[in-house]
Order: sequence, then structure tokens, then C-alpha cells
Amino acid sequence: MALAFALTMFLSALLLFLVQPMIAKMILPKFGGTPAVWNTCMVFFQAALLAGYSYAHWTTARLGPRQQSRLHTAVLFLPLLLLPLFAALTPFVRFPLRLDPDWAPPGEAHPIPWVLLLLLLTVGLPFFVMSTTAPLLQKWFADTGHPNAKDPYFLYAASNLGSMVSLLGYPAVVEPYLALPTQGGIWLAGYGVLVLAVAGCAVLLRRTPPPVLGTGGGHGGSNPSAAGHAAEAAGKAKKSRHMPAESPAASLAEDVTPWTRCRWVMLAFVPSSLMLGVTDYLTTDIAAIPLLWIIPLTLYLLSFILVFSTWPQWLHKGVVLLLPVFILLLAFTMESTIRPSRIWMTFTLHLVTLFLTCLVCHGELALYRPTTRYLTEFYLWMSVGGVLGGLFNALVSPLAFRSIVEYPTALTLAAMVMPALAADKPSRFGRALDLGLPVVVCLLVAALLFRRWWNETLDLAAVGNLLTGQSISFWVVVVLGGLAAAVYVMRGRRSTDDRPWSWSALLDVPNECLDRVLDLSVALGLGILTAIILVQATDWELTGLREFLSRLPVPERFAWLTNIAPAHLIWGIAYGLPALFCYIFVERPVRFGLCVAGFFVAATAVGRPTDRATVLHQERTFFGVLRVREDATSIELMHGTTLHGEQFKDPKRRGEALTYYHRTGPIGQVFTDYEARQHFPPLAFIGLGTGTLASYGHPGQEVDFYEIDKAVVRIARNPEWFTYLTDAENRGVRLNVILGDARLQLARAPSGRYGLIVVDAFSSDAIPVHLITLQALTMYLDKLTPDGVVAFHISNRHLDLEPVLINFAHELGLACIGLSDDDEDQPGKSRSHWVLLARRQDAFGGLNAKLARWPDDRDRPWVDLVHPGNAERLSEEDVARWKEQQLQPLQHAVDFAQKQLEVYRAKAAADQSDDPHADLTAVRERIDEAQQELQAREAELAAARERLAKLSVADAKVEIQAKIKARWDRQERKRASVGIWTDDFSNLLRIFYW
Repeated sequence: MALAFALTMFLSALLLFLVQPMIAKMILPKFGGTPAVWNTCMVFFQAALLAGYSYAHWTTARLGPRQQSRLHTAVLFLPLLLLPLFAALTPFVRFPLRLDPDWAPPGEAHPIPWVLLLLLLTVGLPFFVMSTTAPLLQKWFADTGHPNAKDPYFLYAASNLGSMVSLLGYPAVVEPYLALPTQGGIWLAGYGVLVLAVAGCAVLLRRTPPPVLGTGGGHGGSNPSAAGHAAEAAGKAKKSRHMPAESPAASLAEDVTPWTRCRWVMLAFVPSSLMLGVTDYLTTDIAAIPLLWIIPLTLYLLSFILVFSTWPQWLHKGVVLLLPVFILLLAFTMESTIRPSRIWMTFTLHLVTLFLTCLVCHGELALYRPTTRYLTEFYLWMSVGGVLGGLFNALVSPLAFRSIVEYPTALTLAAMVMPALAADKPSRFGRALDLGLPVVVCLLVAALLFRRWWNETLDLAAVGNLLTGQSISFWVVVVLGGLAAAVYVMRGRRSTDDRPWSWSALLDVPNECLDRVLDLSVALGLGILTAIILVQATDWELTGLREFLSRLPVPERFAWLTNIAPAHLIWGIAYGLPALFCYIFVERPVRFGLCVAGFFVAATAVGRPTDRATVLHQERTFFGVLRVREDATSIELMHGTTLHGEQFKDPKRRGEALTYYHRTGPIGQVFTDYEARQHFPPLAFIGLGTGTLASYGHPGQEVDFYEIDKAVVRIARNPEWFTYLTDAENRGVRLNVILGDARLQLARAPSGRYGLIVVDAFSSDAIPVHLITLQALTMYLDKLTPDGVVAFHISNRHLDLEPVLINFAHELGLACIGLSDDDEDQPGKSRSHWVLLARRQDAFGGLNAKLARWPDDRDRPWVDLVHPGNAERLSEEDVARWKEQQLQPLQHAVDFAQKQLEVYRAKAAADQSDDPHADLTAVRERIDEAQQELQAREAELAAARERLAKLSVADAKVEIQAKIKARWDRQERKRASVGIWTDDFSNLLRIFYW
């Protein structure tokens, strides 16, 4: 019997979590491929789960498990009857379980209601029915006569195991090999099997005799001695917040109070919110894909499996000890510019912190789980917490805040709700420490303020930012959350001492009101201290501390792993000191959490003092955070962490294309070639940004911009910030800005309309994957003229998208060239990486003359990505140019060493001039080191020059051919592993810059 129930729960969870990435992948292309789509989906799934748990709790309470099993057997068949009806009545739903590929939401409509409507009509009903399986089957099993019926929570582990198998199997097995319509058909068949399995469990329930009351079965009864022991344990648990020595599950059997329910909700809220925060944080700059959604969700579920099985107390305590360290480490990396040097390190840090938080919070839920009498109610309140966490991230935060605050808020609350590291032991020393630490913090703040005032460098505006704008809204959320947690944590602590107030009483008696005042005052003082230290760090750079730190013998391996150069240690100190101060209060969770909040608020409000850009406008939409910033020479648009366009403020230079679209860059050269042909067909630009590409439009030419975010259009058309669109229209360019997902809207354009399509759509730094699939490229080609070109902007910090496009070229027989332009010497220019595809090689026109015949040729940087160069075609001039290129890096190293030597000599001369008796020992040591470095670099250059001088033209061609072959061998291996991306398959694991 137990096996049948376990297998049924396993199958239910398998289908439940298989449908989540599957349906999200179906609707993702309809809404621009943004991470917010997944967050909205998760809110819907959590709400459906809450509805399912409510149904399970209400029906079992009213009907009892046996009568309820008859009702539920009938409910199971509803999705099989209603899904075909929905498909027949709606224009966008198809049976079985898929969407009409030609349907698109209205461009002006807000995405969230449409996402929720699609989910409701496609998977809403079956998801609701399946979500009831976990609590119902456990409740049914508890009403049988099985020996394990007293504690059916082991079945929950089987359910979560099915969830993990589904989530891990989707990107590994389902997505690569099965098309989305096939996935929908298989899932629907699996649902039919589930209906039969649940009906079989209902039959088993009705055929077994009910348990006898008082034996600890389904009604939660217990013998008097056990009840007395439970009451005693409950009384002890109320006296202290530290982790109990034994599981208090039994103590809560007859004592589920409103405070207990609040604790269940809070412990479920934090991991739910943090999971979505981590998902959004990791996918914002990479890609909104099921693979990156599944990893945090898998860790979230794995924590349930671990803590609801045999989870020892010593291991739980160890996880609680680790959590504060990782919270502070993550806060440090998020707010400072000091991050790990490799993306996998960043991933690991975020995911480990999430996993530890889930283990702590879910571990507390497991410790305080009730007996079967409250089983369905326990799951109901857990579901309430999960839904509230999802609502906070997906709906409340985008409307209430202008920036991403839900992630630091969740980290702050995680610090608050974790159990204390030790029991509360009031003492004179402890109370003195409580009073003394805030005094020390305040004195330190006062000393730093006085020093800056004395030096006339105090900028009150920086500190004032802590209490203005969105910072105060963040404080309100955190403080209210902290006070709510504090009320519950301290609810059992009441002073019984009636002595009159005195300093002695203040040090002896735990005063709850004083504790709460100290919590808030310490957090506020630490926030101000953090702000002052960050502002003070600028002075440290100017007073020689930076130079002193640059001389520290930091091992190269450490610098590589941590991405901290010796000269940047000053910022490690500036952000690290407040984080260490936070750890002082780690034994008091509420105070520790509020201090973490103070650190986040101060670091966000002050920012890096060296960043002189002023934020003119900031808003948050469904697609991310947009900021318009101004510096001395230009105005720029930031989307998330990525620059999306810039324009000079000087009226004489406002027409210049900047950043990735500079006239000397790749796309600038493409337009130069078009202008030379004197042929100006209509253009299509996917992604608006600031409208920079409009500067290349000619009078009378038609230019279509495809943009999904209305806020971006509003910003680009604001003449106070950017005038690219207005200037183009004034020149006679016919501009059309088409709202909606580019792929869906572009599909409606006539075939053969455009001479050039530029795919430049980014969500922060991530290209929506559905815009770079084989089906998308086929559609682009259909919209091109016979000699048209598709230009993909693939600049990215984390992904190498070039092999994906090369595979497309080989698959469709296209010409393909690419360029990586790293030149940023000109004002306003940014490095960029582009790949161009066309039906024929001659479509590239004059660009063909620039194709390089060997890799990394900076004089002729265009590379034919389909047909590698042949060294036999090289002339003697080509070989001579190649030899010069081999010497360039060595020559640059010599020049740099020479400049360093000149700097130290100039410093020695200046110090000698200021003080003829100055001690120049340190400077002379640096001069000697610089001279030795220069001599070593010059020797390397001379040896290389001598070797190349002796190298004949024939031998040089052999060496060049070997390099070409090595490059293409590496590319061929990578291309084979990447595969052909389609709407159903995208292998991002193979293109990460790990």
C-alpha cells in the first residue's frame, strides 16, 4: 500500500513540475523572452498550488478522507473534459496543450494579465487538480491502518523526488529530443495514467479499516503521558528561540496557535522570494531559459527532500552557522565591484546561499511540523507563504519599487528568521555589550563625520540619500518585516521583575522595548557608517593608501580567483568593514538582519563614489530596470547592468552614432558599404535602445524599429535626453516604431521588404533566445531582399553565440562573416562583436575586400566564418604584415614597462625637489624593479624579432596555416557540441564563458 501511494505521488509531482518549464517555454516567445515571464508563471503555479491545498484542507475537514476520496475521483476527470472545450472556444489555445503559433498579444497590452490568462486556460485546471495530490494522499494514507500512518511525511520526500527528476530531466532529455507539441501530447497521456493511479489509491483507502482513535493515527490522538511530555516540551520551546534539542513536532500536535501559523508562513515566504530573486538575478544578463530557471527551483525542492527525511540536528545547526557567512559574502559581492573572476564562481555563490537559506527555513518547518490532525492545514499555510513570496517578487516589487529590491529584501529576511545561534542568557555583560556596541558605532560615525567636516570635505547629500527616494521605501519594507519577526520572536519573553528602573536593573533585566530600539538604532548607525566609509574611500585613494595597497604581495592566483587587483583592495576594505560589523550581531537574528539591510541601503544609496554619472530618470517595467544617466559629456541609457545607448550633449555632436554603433565599428562599416552602393532599401532594427541606428537613415528611406517595451520608446522620444529619432525624422527619414515582440510583429511584414535586418534586442545583457533560433532566422531571410543581410549583435559577457550562427550558415548554405572590434580609444565608442549572414557572398559588397586570411588580423579584421583562409594565397606583403602583428603584443609590453619606469623616476625627482633629505629607498626599489621588468620585456621582443627575421616566407605560411587549422579545429568541436538551435532546443551549456 505504501508503495502505491508513494509511486502515485511521484508521478503526480513528475507531471506537475514537467508542465512548468514546458508551458513557460511555450509562452516565452510571445512576451519577449524576459525573466519576468518565469516569475509570473511561478506566481500562477504557487497560486494554483494554494487553491489546491485549500481544496484539500476544506474538503477533508468537511467530508473526512473516505467521503472526500469519492468526490476527488470525480474531480480528476474535469480537465480531460474541459481542455478540449477551451481549445474550441479560444483563438490561441490548441489541443493537446499547445498555443497557436501565429497568435500574439496586443502590443499595447500589459504582459502580466495575458500571461496569467494563457496559463489559466491551458494548464490551470489540470495543475490545480494535480496540486491536491500531495496533501490528499498523505491524509488518505494517515487514515489507513498502515504502521507508518502516524507520520506520513515520508511520502512528501517521494513527491519532491519526482519534482527533481522532472526538473533535471526536462533540459537533459525532454527539451533536446521532443518538440513542444509532442511534449504536450505525452504530458496529457501521463495525466490520464495519474487519474487511474489516484483512483486506485482511493479504492485502497476505502477497502482498509479506519484507525482506532487514540492510537496516534489519522486523528492526531496521543496517550496522556505523551501529551504531558509534549506540553512540557512546548513550554520549554516557548522560553527560548534557540534551536531545540529535539523535534517539537509532537508538541505542536494539540497546540497550533496563530503564532505557529505565522511562523509557517514566514519560513515559507523567505525561500520562495529568494528563489525567484536568484533566478531573476542570474538570468537577467544571460538568458531567460528553462535551464537557468530549473537550477534554483531544483535546489529549493532538494531542501524539502533532505529536511523531511532523516535530518540530524547537528547538521541543521551546521547549516545555520554557515548561512550568515554566505549572506554577508553575497551582500559584499552584490554591492561592491569585486566579484569572482569566472561566471561559475558567481553562480555557485548565489546558488549556495539560496540552498542554505532553503535548508534553514525548510528545516525549521520540518522541526515544527504537526501531527496528521493538522497535516492539510500545515501544507495550506506553507503554500500561503510561497504565494506571498511569489507575489512580492513578481507583482508587488515591480509596481512599488524602481529597482531590484526583492533580492536584498529576501536576504535580509533570511537573516531575521533563522534560529538564534545560542540560547538567550541575560547577563550584565551581555546587556552592557548591547548598550556599548551601538555607542561605539555612533562614536565612530561621529568621528568620521567630524574629520570630514574639519577637512571641509563633508557631503551631506550622500548621507541624505539614505533617507530619501526609494531608499526610504526599502527601509519601510525591511523595518516592518523586522518588527513583525521581532514580535513573534520575543512574544514569549516577558520581564517578571517589578523593581523600579535603575542602571542596575537595565543591565540585569531583558527589556523587550529596549531591545527593539537597539535593533533599529544599531542598524541605522551601521547604515550611516557604511555610507561614510564609502565616501571616505575616495580620500583614501588620494592620500596614498591606494599606492600602499598596490605594493602588497598579493599572490597572482588569489587575484585571479577573486578578481581583486592589489590596487583595488581599498574597495574591498571599504565594503568589507561594514560587512564584518554586521557579523558582530549574528547571535541576534533580528538585529543582524536589520544591519544587513542597513548595509544594502547605504551601499545602494551612495554607490561607488568614483562613479560621477547622475541618474536623471529611473523606472522599472515588466522587462527590467531602465536608468537614464548623465555625465559631463553625454547622456546614456542603462538597461539593468548593460549600456543600451549613449548620445553626446554637445549639439554639434549629437548626430554621432556612439557605443556599439560607432561609425568606425562593424555596423558602421556595414552602413558605409550601403552608402557606397547608393541603394537605400527599407531597414528593420530589432531593439530600439536610444534609437542610435536611426542616425544612419537617409532622407526618404523607411526605417522600422521593433521594440517590446513602451518605456524604452518613451525614453528614446524624450528630446531632453535623446534626439536620434527626432533628428532622423527632421532629415526626412520615415520612422516606424512597432510595439510588441519583434519576431511576432516582423512575421507580419511583407516578404522581401528589407535590405538589412539588425537583430539588436537585449534584456540587460541577454539576447532573447527565441530571436536566435533556426525558425527565427528562416523568417528573417524571408523578409530580406535577394541581396539582403542579417546582422546579429552578439556582444556578451557570458555567452559565445558565434558558433550558433555559424551552424545556421552551414545548415542553410549561407555566407557568414564576423568581427570582434575591441577598439575603445575614440570617445563614446564601445567594443562590439557582430556576425553577418546573407544568401550569397557578394551580398556583403565591399566588405569582402576586408576579409582576413588568418585569425586575429587587426588591420583586416573581418573573418570569413564559413570558409577559413588558405595560407597558400598569402603574398609576401601579407606575410610581412603577419610578422609585424606577432611583435605588436611584445612591443606594447615594452612600452608599458617604459612608462612605468618614467612614472617612478618622475616621482623620485618630485620627492627630491620637495624635500632634499627625503628617504627615497622605497621609490628607488620600485625603479630597480621597473628597470628589470623593462629589460626582460626588451629581451623577449629582441628574441622574437630575431626569430621572425630568420623565418622564410614558406615557413611563415606553414606556421600561419597551423594556427588557422588549430582555430578551426577548436571551432568545429565547439560547433558540433552546440548543435542547431531551434524553438525547442538551445544548448547554452556549451557556449558559456565559464
